[in-house]
Formats: sequence, structure tokens, C-alpha cells
Amino acid sequence: MANKIEKFCIGCGVVLLVGSAGVAQAQEKTGQASGGKDPLHVSVGALGLYTPEYEGSDEYEFSVLPNFDIRYEDRVFFNMRDGLGANALVGENYKLGASLGYNFGRDEDDSDDLAGMGDIDGGVTANLLGEYRLGRVVLSSKLSHQFTGDDDMGVTAGFKAAAPLRATEQLTVIPSIGTTYASDDYMQTQFGVSSSQSASSGYSQYDPEGGFKDMTVGVAVNYALNENWSVNGNASYSRLLGDAADSPIVQDENQFFTGLGLSYKF
Repeated sequence: MANKIEKFCIGCGVVLLVGSAGVAQAQEKTGQASGGKDPLHVSVGALGLYTPEYEGSDEYEFSVLPNFDIRYEDRVFFNMRDGLGANALVGENYKLGASLGYNFGRDEDDSDDLAGMGDIDGGVTANLLGEYRLGRVVLSSKLSHQFTGDDDMGVTAGFKAAAPLRATEQLTVIPSIGTTYASDDYMQTQFGVSSSQSASSGYSQYDPEGGFKDMTVGVAVNYALNENWSVNGNASYSRLLGDAADSPIVQDENQFFTGLGLSYKF
């Protein structure tokens, strides 16, 4: 699946997204005061994505993924952005929790530009999640480490600021800005070219160092058709930075992401 979920989250500023599964709907809910009548929230649907073939590609592809968000109060959650987890600390303006997710890795067959680079194993990720609300602005962070699979994916730390705005009774707009820090191991696995990869792919050997690898700006929208059905949309732009942008496998430092989905809330 060419790491569709991770790429989309990066493109949406993580979210994480972040993004998230049902990115616009999940972000809309975190940007509003809770106090709902039912502690259990369940929404399901589908999301169409138009994303780069891999992180740094100049070619794009369309895919459809399930779109779901299941939460019990502010304590337990299950979605595509953060996986299955719980918030251990919940205050009036903050949340701190942990989750298990999944990274789908990268396949050499995803793009002709990856020929000779080999596959990157997918695996289970352990995540630490934090959120703090400062007025209208929601500040969030996600520390993630993939601990299964043969490839050392290191650690990434995503940071995002979003500001949900209720444009009308039905329409919520969520502009956001974010960045991602990646460790040496992550950068080497995702953007580096080893001596053996250089021999098989034709790319020059490349040993990147850890650092901030991207900056993302985006906007998500949620339009409520009625009490149950809503339309979710996303558009974002991500610029690869530093050693990530300088990688020989990167064909374009400018990455664009769009998504459109329909969800049903029970």
C-alpha cells in the first residue's frame, strides 16, 4: 500500500494526521468543547486520496482507504492516524496518551524511481501523543517508533498547530501548520542510499543525518449534511527540508496531498 496512511498524515500536517482517519471530522471534534450526551463516538466511511507515490516522488496516485474514528469520551480511541490507544492524562486544556499503530513501509515496486532500492519493511509503531488547547489553537505532538520489521526506522516527532473555525452551522474549516523531526536511523532508511543500493540502483551513495525533514501547511474541512452524514476534505502542501530534500531518490521536494471522503456518525 506504499505507506498511504503515513504519507497522508504527513500531507495533512498531522496531524496524524497527525491526520487522521477521518481527518477533518476527528480534528473538528478535538477543536470543539466536548460535553456530548453520548460518551461513545463512532463514525465510519471511505476516503479517496491523491498522494505522491512515495515520500519525495514527483508522480502521484489515487487510492481509497477506510475512514473511521471510534472514541469513548476522551479516554480510549481507535483511528487510522494514531491507531489503538488511550489518554492517561486528560485535563480541561490538555491530553497525554499512548497508542499502537502500523506503518505500511515502502515497496520498490511503488515507483520506477525506486528500482534497485529494495523494500522498507512495515511494522507496528509505539506512539506517545500530546495535545494542548490554547484558545482556538490546538497544539499537538506525536513521537513514533516502529519496533517490528527488519529495517531500523528510528524515531519521528511530529508537531502541529491547528485552529478549527466554525464558518457556518454546517461547515467547519481547520487550517494547520506542522513539521516533523526524524532521527538518523529514520533518515538513513527512508532517504539514504547504501553502497549496495547504490550499486543496484545507480544512485550515488548518500548518508543523511537526522533533523527536521519537512514543513507542512494545509486545510481540512468538514461539512455536515445532516445529523449523521458528513463530507470531509483535505488539501495540503509539504516541503521536504535539509538532508531529506537533498536525497538522490527525491525527485521533487514539493509534495501535494488531497483527500475527499464521506462518513456516517452513529
